[in-house]
Amino acid sequence: RNCMRPSVWIDLARAFCIARNTKDLLKPNDKSGEFICELDGMRVISILWVVLGHCLCFGVSGTGLANGFYVERDVVKRWTFMLFWSANFSVDTFFFMSGLVLAWKLLPCLQKGLPSAWSVVLYVVFRYVRLTALLALCILLDVFLIPLVISGPIAFSYPSYTDAADDCRKNWWATLLYIQNVYPSPSDPASCWPVSWYLACDMQYYLFLAPLLLGVTALSWKLGWPLMFVTLCTSFITTSSLVAANDYHMGFELPITPDTVNDIYSTPWTRWQPYVIGIMTAVLLRQLLPYKTMIAKKMKWWTTACFFTVAAALMLTLLFVAYPVKRDGVEAWNHVQNVLWYGFARGAWAISLALFVVPCYFGHGGIVSDLLGHPLFAPLSKLTYGIYLMHPLWITFFTWRRWDRYTYNDVELVQQFLATSVVATVLAFLSWLILERPIANLLGIVASHLRRQSPKLAASGTKEGGV
Repeated sequence: RNCMRPSVWIDLARAFCIARNTKDLLKPNDKSGEFICELDGMRVISILWVVLGHCLCFGVSGTGLANGFYVERDVVKRWTFMLFWSANFSVDTFFFMSGLVLAWKLLPCLQKGLPSAWSVVLYVVFRYVRLTALLALCILLDVFLIPLVISGPIAFSYPSYTDAADDCRKNWWATLLYIQNVYPSPSDPASCWPVSWYLACDMQYYLFLAPLLLGVTALSWKLGWPLMFVTLCTSFITTSSLVAANDYHMGFELPITPDTVNDIYSTPWTRWQPYVIGIMTAVLLRQLLPYKTMIAKKMKWWTTACFFTVAAALMLTLLFVAYPVKRDGVEAWNHVQNVLWYGFARGAWAISLALFVVPCYFGHGGIVSDLLGHPLFAPLSKLTYGIYLMHPLWITFFTWRRWDRYTYNDVELVQQFLATSVVATVLAFLSWLILERPIANLLGIVASHLRRQSPKLAASGTKEGGV
C-alpha cells in the first residue's frame, strides 16, 4: 500500500523532470558539507586532459599522418609536447580521487560493525546501475549509429572501425560485466569500447580492493596500515618485474602498445597504486579528524608552502623527466631507468596529489583552493563521467568522415580539442538530464523506501570520486 501512495508516483515523475534535474546540476555545492571542494576542479582539469590526449592519439593519428616525418622529426621533440605524452597521469588522478572519496565515506560505515546483507547488495547494485546505463547507451551508439554516419575514402580504406563494431556485437557482455581490462584486453581488436578499461579497474577496486583494505582498517588501525602498504608494494613490484622481464621502454610513440596495454597499462594489479594512496590519504585524514580544528589553527603559511612546493616540484619532474627519451630516442634511458619509471611514476603522481589535498582539507589551500574550488567547476564536475564516455563518439565521427589523411598542425589540433570538449560537454549534459540524474533519483527513491521498511538498513553511497 505504501508503494501506491500518490506521493510515490509524484516522486517517480519528478525523477525525470528536466527543469528539476537542470537545477540540481547548476546548484553550487555546499562547501560546508563537502569533503574537499577542490576535487571538483581536479576532476574537470583531468577530464580535459584525457580529451586532449585522445584527440592526439585517436583523432589526429587515427587515419595516419600525411606529414609523419615532420611530426617525428620536429613536433614530438618539443619539450611542450610532454604535456601530451604525460596525459596518462590524468587517469591516475581519477583513480586517486575515487579511492580518496570512497574511503572517506565507507570507513565510518564499516567502523559501526559488519554491514548487513542488504547493505552489500545495495553497495553493489546501486553502483552498477548508475554506471552501466550510460555505458550501455554508448555501446549501442558505437555499434549501430556510428557505422551508418561515417563515409568517405578514409572510412572505406580503413575497415578496422566497422570490423571493431562487428566484434563489439560479440563481446559487449564483457564490457557490461566490467572485465574488459582482462578479457578481451583493450588492445585486442575484438574489445568493445576500449576506453572503458578505466571503468573496469575502478569497479574491481570498488567491489574487492576497497572493502578489503577498509574492512581490515575498520577493525584495527595497526592491521590496516601494514596491509595498505603491502598492497601498494605488490603493485610496485609487479609492474617493475613485468617491465624488467619484457624490456619495455619509453619511445617516440605514447608508451601504449599492445604488449604494454596487456601487461602494465590496463591490468588492475598494475594500476591500483594511485587508488591505494587515495585510500591511505582518506584514512589518515579520518584519523586526524578529531584534531582538525587544532591542526588548522597551528598550521603556518610556510607549512602550506612546503606542501605545495614539494607537490609542484614532484609533478613537474614527472611531467618532463622523460623529455630526453622523446628528444633523443630510447637509448637516452637505460634498463634501470625504464623499470623505475614504469614501476613508481604512477604512485609518485598520487603522492603529489595527496600533498595538495592535505592543506586544502585543513582550510589552508589559499589560491589553490580558490581556483580548484571555484563554483564554476561544481556543475562541470558532475558531467565528467558523461564527457569521458561521450567524447570518443565525436572523435570517431570526426576521424572517419575525413576525405584525406590528417596533416598535423598545432592550430587544427587545438581546434579539434576545443570542438571535442564542447560537443562532449553538450552530450554529457543531455545524458545527465535524461539518463544519469533520473537513474540517480530513482535509486534514491528505492533507498528511501528500503530504509523505511528496514530502519537498520544502511544505504550505500551512489557517488564516488571518479569520473
